[in-house]
Order: sequence, then structure tokens, then C-alpha cells
Amino acid sequence: MLHQPRDRRRARLGARAFHAHDQRLLEVERAGAETRAAAIARLVERAGAAKPRLVAAADRIAHALTWVVLAVAAAAWLYWLQEAPERALWVAVAVLVATCPCALALAAPITLTAAAGRLLERGVALTRSSALEVLSRASEVVLDKTGTLTLGRFALVRTQMLGMLDEQACLALARALEAGSRHPIARAFAGAGARAQVTELTNYPGHGIAAIAGGRRVRIGTETFCRALACGAPPAYDAQHSAARTMVFLADASGWLAVFALEDVLRDDAARLADTLAREGVRLHLVSGDREAVVADIARRLGIARFTGGASPQDKHAYVARLQAEGGVVAMIGDGLNDAPVLARADVSIAMGGGADAAQLQADLVLIGERLDSVLAARAIARRAMQLVRQNFGWAVAYNAVALPLAAIGWIGPWEAAIGMAASSFIVVLNAMRLAAAPDTGSWKASPSSYRSQSA
Repeated sequence: MLHQPRDRRRARLGARAFHAHDQRLLEVERAGAETRAAAIARLVERAGAAKPRLVAAADRIAHALTWVVLAVAAAAWLYWLQEAPERALWVAVAVLVATCPCALALAAPITLTAAAGRLLERGVALTRSSALEVLSRASEVVLDKTGTLTLGRFALVRTQMLGMLDEQACLALARALEAGSRHPIARAFAGAGARAQVTELTNYPGHGIAAIAGGRRVRIGTETFCRALACGAPPAYDAQHSAARTMVFLADASGWLAVFALEDVLRDDAARLADTLAREGVRLHLVSGDREAVVADIARRLGIARFTGGASPQDKHAYVARLQAEGGVVAMIGDGLNDAPVLARADVSIAMGGGADAAQLQADLVLIGERLDSVLAARAIARRAMQLVRQNFGWAVAYNAVALPLAAIGWIGPWEAAIGMAASSFIVVLNAMRLAAAPDTGSWKASPSSYRSQSA
């Protein structure tokens, strides 16, 4: 039995079952093309339209080789027409058959297709095939914090009053301001309780939210964002509870109202990601819009020497641009709406599967399984795929370099040429399939719990 949702704002991924009056009801909240699975499928389809440089180069070489083969076949026919007319036609046919431009054309695409399937097994959706080449040689990895290195499950652990309003009034105001936000921080205020009446809600990505409540302007967000309205620094508050926590401030035109201390949970595989990349010689950077103290604490725990806190989306974009200007190949990992510009700027970008749709649209790879371990698997698969592509190119070039002159001088007949041509393509395919056939004990399997609510 299907029950239509009354409140469209509650619509999220998938469906959920519940009991009501001893009947089992299934509430379908998204269907067909609107589901997350369909969105991921569209992103994967986009990978086929993105042609890596290796594939484009192979296509150009194969195109040029075709004309070379035609020219050599014509020249061989003319030569043998003078020397042995009865052999001229068969030599020309042998030249046409022996050479194998298709081996060159297959060298990269078939390997990349195998790599894309391998990535899906590890919970990674490849949305642009060109990303594998760049990921394999990335020298800089820039990491977001909230929702990427952490789970993005903020919990309110302390409220400290800074003004005349009591705690309940401040919480009601905070709930109202954060109600329309999809940022992970907003979920810390999403519990039961009264909400104030607010109007003219405006979201400032990376800073906070502004509105009008009871005829006065109010803001919630970073200290700098609220300082512009409160006109001055906030009163002293308990620093012991704020050093490694995310602090959210509440203020109005009359001054500071409250500060909320939030805690987030570090992903259990974040340290393994940082350690492994560091051992591979990759330079790690943590760039977050959170407070400097919180970012410094996460960086210290993960051994990341380069970090920046209080970064706006523009700051993140400029940070990546600076690394690229210094010659770095930059991979960016993020999840939020704020990360969309920098994901687009990076040489290769990776988005969390439970993150904002805008981030996924800009990403080259999407971590469907929400595991940072998948980044390591993706990098290993990318490096292996590029190795196989180079092997296939080497074989295809070497075969054609040998087969073409041998056929032209008459040492290879048409039937031998046919066997050689088929064998050349078959070897390329078999070599590429080594990537798909390799054992993998860490395969990811889709499950309803693989997706989390979106963040911005």
C-alpha cells in the first residue's frame, strides 16, 4: 500500500517501511529518475563522453597509421608489380591485413572500461574517464574536513549564553535559522523543540545564515560573520570547551546572544588515508571553513602539516589554483555545496556519495560507499590501469612496426597476416582484462545504509 507524503520537505533518498494501525505502509519518497541511484547512473554515463588524452592520442595515431598502411600497400603493390606481378596483389593484401590500427585504438579504451568496472566494485563511480590518468600522477591532495574527513554528524554538546536571552530562546532561534540549511551543522539543531518565527532567510555559504526575527536582524554562523552584525568581539566564553570543537555563534543587532559548541566524529579510515598517501610521497593539505583551532586539531591527529581554517569557497579555489601554479597536480576531496567551485578547479576531484548534488556534478569520481579507503583503491587502480595502457601501446606500436615492413617485403602472406592481426588485438584485450580479473577481497556492495543524508 502506497502512502503519498504530505510534506515534500521530508523527501529524501529511497523508501522506508513503518507500521500504522497494524498495517505495513511503504512511503515512496523518490522514484525513477529522481532517485540517487539514477543520478549516479547519469554521472557514470558521462564518463563515456569524456575522452582521456591517452585515448585521443591513440585515435590520432590509429588514424595516421591507417593512411600510412594504405600508402605502403599501394607502394608495395607497385613495386611487386614490376618484380613479380603474380605476387603484387597478395603482398598488398598482406600489408592491409597484417597491420592493426585497431590494436592501438583498443589499447586505452578497453583498459579504462575494465578500470571503471573495478572501481564500481570498490564503491567508486567514475564520471570522467580522463580522471584516471590524472589521479595516477596526483602530487597534491586537498581535503575538506566536515563530511569528508569527519562523518558530518554534529552534536550539540554545550550552549553558553552571551546576552540577555535565555538558553531556550536562543535554541529556538537557532533551530529556526538552521531549518532551511542542508549543511551538516544544521542537523545538530534539528531536534524537537520550539522554533522562533523568522523571515527573509539568507544563506551565506561558508559563513552562516541571516534572517529577521521579531523585527530585528539575526545571524548564526562563524564569529567573523556574526561580528559584522554584533559590532565587536564576543564576550569571553569558556575556551576549555572550544579548543577542538566547532563553535557556532548567534547574534543580533543588539549584540552577542550565544555560542554553541558542536562535536563531529572523525572517520575511522581517515588516518589510514593520510598515512598511506604520505608514504606514497603525496603532499596533503587540509582546507576547511571551520575554525583554525578545530582544523589544527584534526590536522595534528592525522599528521597533516599543511592546513588552513576559516577558508571561504573563494579561499579554497585560490588555494588549489596556487598549488597548480607551483606545478602540482591537485586532487580535491570534498562533499559540500561550498566545495563545488574548488572541485571544478582541481585537476581531479572526488566527492562523497552522501554529499551535495552540486559537488557530485563537478566531481570526476564519486565515493558511493562513503569510505575514504576507496580513494586509496581508486588511486591504485588508476596507476595499474595506466601501466596496462602503456603496455598495450608498446605492444601495438611494436607489432605494427615489425608487421608492416615484413608484409611489404613479402615475408608474410595474407593468411599469416590475418592470424597476426587477430592475435595482436587479442593480446591487447587479454592484457587489459588482467585488471578486471585481479582478485579483490575488499569489494563494496550496495546497501540502503550506503547513502547518508546530503550535506551542503
